[in-house]
Amino acid sequence: MLAGESLPQRSKTEAEIVREYDVEKWGGLLLEAERTGRGFTFAAVDQLNMDGLDHCVSVRGDVMSWEEHAVATRRFRRMVGRELRALMPASALVEFGAGYGGMFFPVARALRKSRPKLIALEFTRSGRELLARISNAEEQPVTVGACDLGAPAITSVAIPDGAVLFTCFSAHYVPVLSQNIIHSLCALRPKAVVHFEPLVHPELQSTTMGLLRHRYLESNDYNRNLLEVLEEAERAGRIRIDSVEANWFGLNPLLPASRIVWSAT
Repeated sequence: MLAGESLPQRSKTEAEIVREYDVEKWGGLLLEAERTGRGFTFAAVDQLNMDGLDHCVSVRGDVMSWEEHAVATRRFRRMVGRELRALMPASALVEFGAGYGGMFFPVARALRKSRPKLIALEFTRSGRELLARISNAEEQPVTVGACDLGAPAITSVAIPDGAVLFTCFSAHYVPVLSQNIIHSLCALRPKAVVHFEPLVHPELQSTTMGLLRHRYLESNDYNRNLLEVLEEAERAGRIRIDSVEANWFGLNPLLPASRIVWSAT
């Protein structure tokens, strides 16, 4: 990008998300898996999703690395698995916005000794179809259902008290969140909630990279207020933020996931 050149402005409307994910990404992945006949094991579907992805610039804090996309993806999955394993035992493991299960199934495998009930929730129809087919192929019982992190009722799926709930690059598709997400998640009486999501960190925006990341979020109409919503809920005494780690890990230096762990009070 040249100095003074503006980034194209995108809009994350529901119709745009349906087009990008329900139709093109997960819908295309579903059709490709059916066409190739490789089957619907997680490994087969995951490999199809990785086809064409070569190298990336991963980022951990302020350290960037040029590495194979598959290697960085495996590291990210191991990191998330360790974080969630530390919160076990729990009645269930629930992911909101699970996609085809790219994070959910590796994490579920890492938690198999804890044996939580597995619940994968996804906004798109094609994503839910992939989750169900992979679950069946892997002979791993998973409750698959719908969710919408921007809706008044984010899911109608029954979730047992004491579950560990998490999101991973899904809440950032809701440009502006309200306190409704806090009320909805607290109503599920979770043991803990963990977000692996890009965040706006006001204290980091004085750096060049911080400003670039903020502009990237804005230009792609990604969420800019998750941290603000959580801090407001904590000030109101509804939740307790247990830990925050900025720019925890990412496969795009302009869009790293931060890690936030919180619990209802």
